[in-house]
Amino acid sequence: MNGSTWLIAFAGAILVLLCGGHRLVPQSVEGGRAKDVSPTRVAIVNVGAFLKEYSRARQIRAELEAHLMPYKNKAKPLQGDVETLQRELRTTTDPDRQRALENAIKAKKQGLEELSKEVVQLLEKRQEENTKTLWGEMQAGIAAIAKAHGYQIVLGFSKPGENNLPAASRHRELQAMDLGALTPLHLQAAIDITDLVLRAAESARRGAVPAP
Repeated sequence: MNGSTWLIAFAGAILVLLCGGHRLVPQSVEGGRAKDVSPTRVAIVNVGAFLKEYSRARQIRAELEAHLMPYKNKAKPLQGDVETLQRELRTTTDPDRQRALENAIKAKKQGLEELSKEVVQLLEKRQEENTKTLWGEMQAGIAAIAKAHGYQIVLGFSKPGENNLPAASRHRELQAMDLGALTPLHLQAAIDITDLVLRAAESARRGAVPAP
């Protein structure tokens, strides 16, 4: 879907809100009279909420935390050593001891930098794999619900700073709009199918058939 098509779709969703429903009914003119054609049903999915609640996403976060634990365990004593050496460096007046402490601090910090590089490599690799998995399973859930309920357009959104304090969240929304993003300011609950998509994805993961 190119940018202009997405913009038209989003504009359609806004029209739905203004009309107070979640059916968009275009009209054609035939013989000078308006004639209703098939309605376009529009829905939205809160992608951020889906990824927060989806069991696969929670499992991935737990697995990632477990993979990071060895790195944290290695980094903690190194950081403690750096702090201890820095405290001694601030109080010693012996030049030879100062040089020794500075070299020791440098070596410890290099160890922390190497650990940081390894963590970044691990995260980059797993992020690519996990994003592909989660995106595919969410899309499958959306497709199932759209087919069952007759939705032709499903729009995704994720409120900036959703887990932040309200003031910070509002600031992030304003920043997003300043950058040209279309940010939903009000959405009727009737068009939000996030829970339905979540249940469909969970059912598919268990191998069960979700209820429509």
